[in-house]
Amino acid sequence: MAQQGESTFPSRSSHRKSRLGCCDETRPTCVNCAKRSLRCAYTTALPPPSPRPADDVVTSNSPSGETFGSSHLAPYPAERYATPSSLSSPVPPLQSTSFDTLDLKLLHHYCTEVGYEFAKEGRNSTKWTHSIPTIAFETPVVLHGLLALSALHLARKIGQTDHAKLFECRERAAYHHTLALPAMIRSLPQLNESDTSAVFVGATLLCFHNFAAGPQPGQYIGFSDQGEGEWMRLMRGVRSISESRRPDALNDWMRHGQAVDTLHSHHGGDTHSRLPCEATQQLARLRRFAARMRAKDETYAKYTVAVESLENCFIDTFSTDPESSDDTPATQLIFTWLYRIPSEFVVSLQDRRPLALVIFAYFDVLLYQLRHLWYMDGWCEHVMSGIYKHLHVDYRDWLEWPAAVLQWSPPASDSTPGISYL
Repeated sequence: MAQQGESTFPSRSSHRKSRLGCCDETRPTCVNCAKRSLRCAYTTALPPPSPRPADDVVTSNSPSGETFGSSHLAPYPAERYATPSSLSSPVPPLQSTSFDTLDLKLLHHYCTEVGYEFAKEGRNSTKWTHSIPTIAFETPVVLHGLLALSALHLARKIGQTDHAKLFECRERAAYHHTLALPAMIRSLPQLNESDTSAVFVGATLLCFHNFAAGPQPGQYIGFSDQGEGEWMRLMRGVRSISESRRPDALNDWMRHGQAVDTLHSHHGGDTHSRLPCEATQQLARLRRFAARMRAKDETYAKYTVAVESLENCFIDTFSTDPESSDDTPATQLIFTWLYRIPSEFVVSLQDRRPLALVIFAYFDVLLYQLRHLWYMDGWCEHVMSGIYKHLHVDYRDWLEWPAAVLQWSPPASDSTPGISYL
């Protein structure tokens, strides 16, 4: 394994299935998570709402001077929103205009900070700062996703300076996420044209929430210790939405944001590549490795297509056209690969096949270019550790270059041979 700082690669500024993955959805405690001593994000919610005085509720006609983080802040009044069981239609109307003080603070925090953080990543700032909040006011799934993401951002900003406020933000984020995710999953089979834009936005917010929640034990974006990765499940849901509906059905938010165009197309053209020679050589070596699978796997094309798409992603990320005004954010360019890869390759990745894991390690080099983003903190190293854990020792030499770029080394005490899924 490569030593730290070895690469000069530059950076750009068998288990029960359920719709929630390994969670068995048992209330009040998930049995599977309890067995593993894990905290289940899907069953985490605030304590049952307790009676509270009328002046603790903030409505459009009743301002409140309640202080954020104060000890008398009552538990979140769940009855004022539709509960997961009542969100059976794709995008039901909002049940009330009432919020408690913390929710209003989270909404304000999104509109003044979080939205602008995302807007800085691309040229279409109004998508995050205006369009998404507008959709949220009409769609509970989006509203819950927005507030959950805002709560995680605020928790990160607070840090360890105030443990009470930190805990409060994290608990509120878990609550809103618990409402948004099951509703989103149930909405996908029932989508109609008028709902597509809102559900797409909701799925996007949930994808970012999964990153912002930080690396989770056993979850490595594209795969997990048990098979399918939660984030990849959401990403494939986004893909099904955009492919099953006409692009114009995604309204102005999608058209102006050019999300569908970016996901479907490769820039190519007369771009001036700044892809380092080191990366070019390593990707060519990976391509030859994938081609050798022809004699071993009749479905080898899934690997060659994945590598070709990955090469395009590298080129797009490290290329520039002096005559172009396009400044498509790196996040769109990089996550495009997860959108493009064949479904057959996704299955191999979820099955933790050696070559699929090696290719995913090379993709981790692209994720490393996003390490400066607040919601990506720690993910690159976490993904590499998962790949190393599940990759058989016979293939670990292929991790040398990606590990050098990430400046990552396996634990000194690690002597396991890896797991073979051949």
